[in-house]
Amino acid sequence: MGIFEQQPQNIKDFLLTEKSFFENEKVIIYEDKTKQSRPGREIKLTNIKNKNISVKIGTIENKSCPNTIYLIFTFWVDIKNKEVLSKEYGDRFDHFITRELKKELNNIYKNDLREILSSNALFPYYKDNIYITDFTDNLNYNDKRNFVSIDLSLNTINCDEKNKKKYPLNHKPKKGNLELYNEILKVVNLICDSDILNGKGKFDIFKRKN
Repeated sequence: MGIFEQQPQNIKDFLLTEKSFFENEKVIIYEDKTKQSRPGREIKLTNIKNKNISVKIGTIENKSCPNTIYLIFTFWVDIKNKEVLSKEYGDRFDHFITRELKKELNNIYKNDLREILSSNALFPYYKDNIYITDFTDNLNYNDKRNFVSIDLSLNTINCDEKNKKKYPLNHKPKKGNLELYNEILKVVNLICDSDILNGKGKFDIFKRKN
């Protein structure tokens, strides 16, 4: 079912050891040209529907034929009904609320993404995908919002040496095949539409710290 981890690690570093769902999508491109023949690519999505989430997608590999794609979601959380819950759970509150956040975040991969990723032509390696959540060990440390990130690494059909057709990470219609990019946007859309990222769980979601 994929690899679940909660650790302070960026997926890019980890990998080293409708037109399209957002019409007229505005993207900011970062390209690593240290290897001119195999530059990576990072795209910052700016027009997603959920305005409380920052999203970046990209690859550290050859953008013309990437084996893996990373998706990074960042946001800030605050505990709902904090006083009521702290009285209800007493000394167990810190452990309870941290466990609840981890559970709600993991439900995104286990529930929201199961249908699209468990049988996907462009991302066919469901059990090899890597899903990492990162947040503080004690959400109740102070009255401030807490930073959270979700890093998802997806293995693409390009990993299959028998597959003759190669799929680039391309977001511009004039520059070629958009199939991989459009499929990534479906995944992004599902994550951003999840209950927790829309504040329907035990947490309020914010784009910024204050």
